[in-house]
Amino acid sequence: CRQLPAPSGAPNSFIFSYSKRVSGSQVLELGLSSPAALKVHLKGEITETGVPLVANTWQHVVLTRASKDGTVTLYIDGNKAFSVSKLRIGANLEQGGAFMLGNTGDNGAHAFVGFMAEVSVWKCVVTREVIRKMSHKPVLTGSEDKLCLYLNFKGVSEDDSSVLYDVTSERE
Repeated sequence: CRQLPAPSGAPNSFIFSYSKRVSGSQVLELGLSSPAALKVHLKGEITETGVPLVANTWQHVVLTRASKDGTVTLYIDGNKAFSVSKLRIGANLEQGGAFMLGNTGDNGAHAFVGFMAEVSVWKCVVTREVIRKMSHKPVLTGSEDKLCLYLNFKGVSEDDSSVLYDVTSERE
C-alpha cells in the first residue's frame, strides 16, 4: 500500500486479505490489533508485529513474504520495521482465491477504517531498494515485470462509487 493513513482506533480490522477457504481459515491477511499495531495472519497462524500505525498520518506500508524460508518482512515508509523467519516455511498461497481490501469477506465485521492511495501485489519479494523508491513517490506504471496487481486510487474520493481498475490489465 502507498501512503496509508492510520486509523485512530480500529482494532481487529484488516487492511487486506487473500483467501481461499481452506479448513475455514483465511490464507493471508494484514490487519490491525489493539492498539493499532499491525498483525499478519498466515494460514491460521497469527503474528503480532508490535509495529504501530500513527493515527492521522499517511504511511507507506509494505509486507513481503518468501515462502521458501518463511520470512515475512514489514516495511513502514521504506524502512524495515519487523521481520520474522520460519513462518509457515514452504506454504504457498493457493490460486483462485479472493483478494479483498479493507476487510476479510466476513460481512464487514472487521472493516478497516482509513484510506489507501495505492495497492500493488507482486509475484516476487520486492527488493528493499524498490520499496524505498516506492515509499517516496509513486513510481509504478503498471508494466513492471512480476507485478500482478496495481490499483491507484488517485482521483477517487471516499464517497465515490466509480469502479477502480487494475492498471496492470492494460498490458499486452
